Amino acid sequence: NFAHRLRWAHAVNSLRVLRQALRSNAHFVEADVSAGTLMEEKQDPASESPNAATAETSVATSSKIPIIMAHYPTQRSSDLSFELFVAAVLKHNAQVDGDGLDSLENAADAP
Repeated sequence: NFAHRLRWAHAVNSLRVLRQALRSNAHFVEADVSAGTLMEEKQDPASESPNAATAETSVATSSKIPIIMAHYPTQRSSDLSFELFVAAVLKHNAQVDGDGLDSLENAADAP
């Protein structure tokens, strides 16, 4: 049975955890999508919490609240936007599949 060999990366709701997940042997990535404050990543990689400065994303609610990767209600801010999460996972998958981003972009342009 193959199912017992599958590996999951759970709670991929920050840049640090996303980087770890994409470098790991995980087959699947689980994350939470929420609306909240998008924080800038701290310059100090040893730090666990994001900077107080806010970052920007083009994906937001109608009220202009950024769509972020966070487990509501316990997390209401994140340094990882939904937009960046999707782009990073798609790029990673294209590289793993060996197709590269060109084929991914061409597929998006196809009718």
